[in-house]
Amino acid sequence: GLDTYQASIAEVLRTFRMAAYRLHRWDKLERQAIAPSRWDERPLTPQAVRYAVEGVVHLLPLQRLINIELGDPSGTLVLRRSQRYVDYAGLP
Repeated sequence: GLDTYQASIAEVLRTFRMAAYRLHRWDKLERQAIAPSRWDERPLTPQAVRYAVEGVVHLLPLQRLINIELGDPSGTLVLRRSQRYVDYAGLP
């Protein structure tokens, strides 16, 4: 019964891994977000590469923490329930 909600990686890090948020200076990265039009430019700037890497490096540890928080350490139930949001996100 919850509404669909998208959180930024920084918001999720602040909630579940504050130490990682502080260590990687996400507060600074958030203030200097990359404009969507800049992602098409090649080569990417060093700032854009860092922003992209910082955005994915924490995903697996975050997944584990969130699954545990939701009472599903293996992630099986979370994955099954998440499948219905694939269409919502427009993912293939």
